[in-house]
Amino acid sequence: MPLYCLYALTIDSVFDLPELQALKLDAPMAVDITIRRGEGPAPLGSAMVEGEIQVVRDGWVFVARHGKELVVYEHGGHPETLPLLLVGRLMANLFRQRGWLPLHASGVVIRRGSGMETAAVLFLGESGYGKSTTAAAFHVEGYEVITDDIAVVSPLGGACLVRPSWPRIRLTDDSMPVLAGQELRSFWHVDKRSVELGPGKLRRLFRVARIYVLRYGERLESVPLGGMDAVKVLDRYSFPRKRQTSRDSIRSGLQLCSGVASTTEVHELYRTRSLESIGELVEFVRKDLETNG
Repeated sequence: MPLYCLYALTIDSVFDLPELQALKLDAPMAVDITIRRGEGPAPLGSAMVEGEIQVVRDGWVFVARHGKELVVYEHGGHPETLPLLLVGRLMANLFRQRGWLPLHASGVVIRRGSGMETAAVLFLGESGYGKSTTAAAFHVEGYEVITDDIAVVSPLGGACLVRPSWPRIRLTDDSMPVLAGQELRSFWHVDKRSVELGPGKLRRLFRVARIYVLRYGERLESVPLGGMDAVKVLDRYSFPRKRQTSRDSIRSGLQLCSGVASTTEVHELYRTRSLESIGELVEFVRKDLETNG
């Protein structure tokens, strides 16, 4: 079985994961996360305990254990949906157990200010607010997309760091015109088109220069958030959802949100709903980082 790289960790899965790149190994490599089939009947129930999170979704039952193992039980689910679930929000449960904060965000690599080091910018928000579309617009302008839909972050060493996920982006057909003229391989998968963006940076962690919360408005505008406002918005758009976790996990999640808010800037980013204006957003963010960095 091939090993895969996801969020800068090595994954050993009994299931094929076509969204990911299989690693080419010249020597044995330590495995960070194992994905395996569960034996016996699916453990249906709602109780959650520290070190073990159970999720029932799309006809599958998943048990996340100690940030190192994901056990999969079939419960009437369709095989086509499984790979995307495994590399998506199910991983959020494991990373919370590992002490990282999974955000509902996409991210790109960008320079913050003239002559400054390369860093990441994240786009956070509700489903349908254009996180992936915004990341696609940055790709067209030559910036590298390092994560789509889920950004795993943590405050470490006085900075907020993000783990790269996979070199793909998932778009609805309505958003595909953003990539017009790009010669990129894509295929329809479940509910969106999966677009290959290149080899990606699999192992490097990036400092997060800023987190933008996407909003709709009448014009392009960046509004800084501070203190508890920043903590609350990070908590709102983090995984796993509160109904899936214990009080201790909710408390530790808030502590992570506070740590992230204290180590990087959080801004609300307003833009119009017009897809034609998405290209203007790239230049606006670049200038905003330079002038308000």
